[in-house]
Amino acid sequence: KKVIKQEITVNKDIVLNNIKEAIHKLTETDKILVKVSPEDYEFIKENKPDFLETLKQTQKINLIKDETIKAGGCVIETDFGQIDARIETQWENVAQDLCKMAGIC
Repeated sequence: KKVIKQEITVNKDIVLNNIKEAIHKLTETDKILVKVSPEDYEFIKENKPDFLETLKQTQKINLIKDETIKAGGCVIETDFGQIDARIETQWENVAQDLCKMAGIC
């Protein structure tokens, strides 16, 4: 967890890649709301045109700050539901999978 947290503070592209991965999981939807941490908001906003072009999406994507999201993570919301791509959620999923594989859960 410490290594990941350090890497997120050094490499801001992590949040862009995290958003891309989450958006690619979406099915058809017209509107996408991307919630990010206040720390990442300005960086994403500055890189939004280039970033959106790489997604090749036709949907309308809105970006907002969310105080409940830590650096590097995001939550994607559509009319059909949401994708929780916060780093801590992803970490919990990995820990759960490892726990199940070890047979201690």
